[in-house]
Amino acid sequence: KMVGAIRFEKMDIAKKSSEIGYFLNQNFWGKGLMVECLKNLTFLAFQEFGLKKLQLIVHEENYASRRVAIKASFNFFRQFKGSDRYTRKMRNYVEYQISKGDYRYE
Repeated sequence: KMVGAIRFEKMDIAKKSSEIGYFLNQNFWGKGLMVECLKNLTFLAFQEFGLKKLQLIVHEENYASRRVAIKASFNFFRQFKGSDRYTRKMRNYVEYQISKGDYRYE
């Protein structure tokens, strides 16, 4: 049974950057699993894949995903309005970023 997923999205090889997307089955929330996954993917992005910057974009009201980003050392970058890719309705979003220079290996 699939518990969740995490992946690179919108990777830009020239800029050495990527967005990261993730989701987790509600039965597994609150156990720190996605924070650990995000930390590991961040490590691989910087150490093995040579990326320089990562970003996460979450719905403003999704406090759990916002907390995951912060616990994984991502920094608040901006708030903005955008079209939801599924419903095409305008939504509020929050973007978090981390650069290789700011990342501390744990």
